[in-house]
Amino acid sequence: MLRRFLQPGRAAWALAWTRNYATELPDNLLPVVAIIGRPNVGKSALFNRLVRRREALVHDTPGGHVTRDYQEGVAKLADLRQAPWFSELSISMTFDTKSAPARLACCACGCQRPAASLRESPAPSLHWGALLIRTPRKRMQCRPHPLLRFKVVDTSGLEPFLPGDTIQARATALTGRVLNRSDVALLLIDGQTGALPPDEQLARWLRKTVMRAPSSSSSSEGSIDSPSSSSSSQSSSGPGRPRGCHVLLAANKCERRGVGNEAVISATLAESVRLGFGEPVALSAMTGEGLSDLYEALQPLLDPIVAARQAAVQQIQLPAAAAAAAAEQQHLQQEAGEAAAEPEGGAGSGSSRGPLKVAIMGLPNVGKSTLTNWLLQDERCLTGPEPGLTRDAIKERIQWEGHDIELVDTAGWIRRTKLAAYDESGGAVAEQTVAEAKSVMQFVHVVALLVDAQRALELREGLTHREVTLASDVVSEGRLLLIVANKLDAMPPAQRQQALALIRQTVEDSLPDVSGVPILGMSALTGKGADKLLPAALSMYARWNQRVPTSKLNRWIEQIAAEYQVGGGKELNRVTYISQVKARPPTFVAFVSGSTPLSTATTRFLAGQIRKQFGFSGVPLRITVRMKQARGRRAEQQQQRGGGGRRRR
Repeated sequence: MLRRFLQPGRAAWALAWTRNYATELPDNLLPVVAIIGRPNVGKSALFNRLVRRREALVHDTPGGHVTRDYQEGVAKLADLRQAPWFSELSISMTFDTKSAPARLACCACGCQRPAASLRESPAPSLHWGALLIRTPRKRMQCRPHPLLRFKVVDTSGLEPFLPGDTIQARATALTGRVLNRSDVALLLIDGQTGALPPDEQLARWLRKTVMRAPSSSSSSEGSIDSPSSSSSSQSSSGPGRPRGCHVLLAANKCERRGVGNEAVISATLAESVRLGFGEPVALSAMTGEGLSDLYEALQPLLDPIVAARQAAVQQIQLPAAAAAAAAEQQHLQQEAGEAAAEPEGGAGSGSSRGPLKVAIMGLPNVGKSTLTNWLLQDERCLTGPEPGLTRDAIKERIQWEGHDIELVDTAGWIRRTKLAAYDESGGAVAEQTVAEAKSVMQFVHVVALLVDAQRALELREGLTHREVTLASDVVSEGRLLLIVANKLDAMPPAQRQQALALIRQTVEDSLPDVSGVPILGMSALTGKGADKLLPAALSMYARWNQRVPTSKLNRWIEQIAAEYQVGGGKELNRVTYISQVKARPPTFVAFVSGSTPLSTATTRFLAGQIRKQFGFSGVPLRITVRMKQARGRRAEQQQQRGGGGRRRR
C-alpha cells in the first residue's frame, strides 16, 4: 500500500497522509494549553500564529486590554525530531536547485527562508524546520513529520488582584475557569522589558493556585472526560480555585535582529529566571522565531497525556468496532433507500454539509452574550451592564436534539461617530470589532438580529436605522434572518404585544424582500421564549436548502401568467422558461421574450409569488432575468468579433 502512496502523482497526498499517520484524538479530547500573562505581552498574536489564521484581535495598547472573552482553537506544531519509523516513509522530490524559487516556505510553521541559503552549503544540511534536506546530488528530500496537535486558548490579561466589580476582574474569573480545565499554562512575558512587578505578582499567584502536584499529574493524563474531571477537581480544591496544571514560561517579542539585540535579549531572559519557572522559551509571535524551541518544551508535557488518552479511546472503541461497522452498513443502506425515494424538490442534503451556523448580532447592550450563555447553558461569554463588552467573535458548538449547531456571539454594531468611546485606543479596537462582526455574515447560515423591545416601544419605532441597515446587509448576503425581540420580561403583557406589533410593521415596510420573516419574543435573562430560537433556525434552514423541480416551476408560471393577463402582473406573460439553478440561497433564472428586462415591481412580484407558492416564506430569493439582446447591439457585437476589417486570403 505504501508503494501506491509514493507514486509521483500522489506525493503531496502521501505527505499529508503521513502527517496524520498516528491515531489522532478528536478535538474535544486534545490536551489544553492556556496562554496567560499580563496585558499587552502578545498572547493573541501567539494564538493566531499557533492556529495559523487570524482569529483573535491584535492591537498595540500599552496599559489597556484588547481581549476579554477567551478564544479556543486547534494548534499545530511540527515534530522536529528524527523519528526512526518515519525514515521508511521519506518522499524524494527531484528538482534543480538553481531554478528553485527565491524563497521556500516551511510547512511546519509557515516561516520562509531564501532558497540561496540551501544552495550555499555543499554538504548535506538540515533545513530550519527539519523538513527540506539538500544532498550533493542536488535532490530535495521532504521528510514527513508528525504534528503536535493541542487545543490552545487565548485569554484576557490576567490580573487576579483587581476588585470583583470591574470588567477585567470578570474577565480574570473566566480565565480562572479556563485554567481549571487546562493541562499546561503557558505564562507569557515581554522579552523586551523582562519580568516586571506585575509578572512577579502573577507568578506568585500561579505557584499558590495553579502549580500541579506530582501525584495529580498521572490522574489527569488518562482522563478523557475533561468537563467532568475539571468539575470534580474544582470541587476538591475549593470554589474558584483552578486545578493543578504545568506552568511553562515563555518570553515573546524576542526577534533576534539588529546589532546587539541578541545580547540584550539574553540578559533579559537570564533575569527572568527569578520568576521560579526555569529558563523561559524565547520566541516571536510576529515572525515565527522560536517555535521549534516551544515544541521541544511542550512535547514532553503533552505526549504522555495524548498517549494515555489514545489508549483509553482505543480501549473503548475496540469492543464496539463490530457493532459500529454493522450500524454503519445499515445506515448506508437506509440512506440509499431514502435517496431513491426522495422527490426531486426535496430539501436535499443541506443538513449533512456541516453544522448549522447561527450568528447572534445586534446593537450594543441588547443581550447577545446573555442569550449565547443561555443557549450554551454555561457562562461562556462576558456579560454586564456596560455596552460593548464583546470584542472577538466567540464560536461554540452544541448538540441540540441530534443537530450539530455552531453559535457565534458577535460584537455590537457601534455607530462610526462613537467608536472612540468604546476603547482606550481612540476607536481603533472598536473599528476592528465592527469589521469582524461584518465578516461573520460571510460564513454563517442564520443571523438572529436581537432588538431591544423596551427601546422600540419608547422610540415608537420597531427597528432603528442601523438595525434596518444590518438586516438589509444580511438579506443582500443571501443569509437567513430572524428577528428576536429581547427584554420582554421588563414589560407588562399589553406593552409586549405593542412592541412586537411595531417591530412586525417595521419589518414588513422596510424589508419586503423577506416577507414572512419570523419574529420571536423572549427574555435572554430568564430564558423564557429562548427555546424557540433554534427550532425556528432549523425550520428556516430547511427552506433555504429546498429545491423546486423545473417542470413544476414552468407549469406554475403558465398558470399564473394566464391569471394575470391584464394589470400589474401582465409582464409575466413574457416569461418563457424558469429554473432554479442553486440553493443556499435559492436562486432562479427566468428567460423572457423581448430585448428589455422585467421591471423591478414585476421581479419583486414574481419572487413573492414563488415564496408564497413553494414554501420559501422569510427566505431571501435571487432572480436573474435573461433576455434577447437588441438587434443593433447584436450586430455591433458581431462586428467587434469579426475585427472590423477584411479577411486576408
